[in-house]
Amino acid sequence: AHTSEAMRFDRKRNAIWINSPDGLMEFTLADKQFHHVDALNNLLKLKNYHRFVGVDLDLKGRVWLATDPKGIQIYDPSNQSLSIPFPKDTAMQKDVSSANAVVYCDKEGMTWLGTWLRKGFYQIIPYSPAVKLYTPNPKRSPGFFENAVFSIAKARSGVLWIGTQQGLFEFNKQ
Repeated sequence: AHTSEAMRFDRKRNAIWINSPDGLMEFTLADKQFHHVDALNNLLKLKNYHRFVGVDLDLKGRVWLATDPKGIQIYDPSNQSLSIPFPKDTAMQKDVSSANAVVYCDKEGMTWLGTWLRKGFYQIIPYSPAVKLYTPNPKRSPGFFENAVFSIAKARSGVLWIGTQQGLFEFNKQ
């Protein structure tokens, strides 16, 4: 069966994304061709793999789709990568992914997931961590060798001068 109950139009790419039993498909309107997304090949090989219906596009142009048994998957067409909403919390990933019938990404950046098991629906709220710790890594940051920081001053756009016991270190967040 090649049923495809859920599909979304991608205005940016002029394509239609389809969550099909054959995996994620992109139908490009320019050439009227179907293109199989290979990033999901490992999922398709699972003995008990099947897809649920949900599929949508978020504000970043990523495709959210419902699968089973691996749950919600996020495909980024810009770099052909696959990720999940909760990579460090398997219990949460399983909970919000179980029995998904609907995936809806709204204009405020929220993602809504609805289930067919009568357990309600979930709202995934995007956030940025309030704190980020920078620690020395001589391979990535030449000159920054220790954790002791004695002063910080703004140098130029996006650059900080970090005063350490070993001397001055220029830090660029980008």
